[in-house]
Formats: sequence, structure tokens, C-alpha cells
Amino acid sequence: MRHPLVRLSGVMPWARFDEAFDRFYRPVGRPAKLTRLMVALHYLKHVYDVSDEEVVERWVENAYWQYFSGFES
Repeated sequence: MRHPLVRLSGVMPWARFDEAFDRFYRPVGRPAKLTRLMVALHYLKHVYDVSDEEVVERWVENAYWQYFSGFES
């Protein structure tokens, strides 16, 4: 629980992201991914300077990245 991403996940304004991006989603078609997941993946992509594909590959194998994104495992 002392890992920097775990600590950062506790102070991120996740509800604000939901409010800010909510207007871009419509209840039509395929369900959208969680806002927290998308924001977290963009953050990790930027901080670790990786491609879209690489951030997803690393997310699958990194429990800290998953926790930061709102997943338990």
C-alpha cells in the first residue's frame, strides 16, 4: 500500500473525471469502458512513455497499474 501508484490512486479526483467526460457518452451501442480505466491508461502511457499497445500489455501484467485503474486484480 506504499507504492506510489497506490498512494496516487487515493488522491486522484476520479469523480471529477467522471463528471467531465460523462457528457461525451450516450447510452447507445456498446457499453463504454470505465472513465477511471481510460484516464489511468492515458496517465500511465504518458508517465512511462509507452505506446497504446505497450501500455495495455504492461497493464495486464502489473498489479500496481491495475490497482491504480480501479481493479483489484
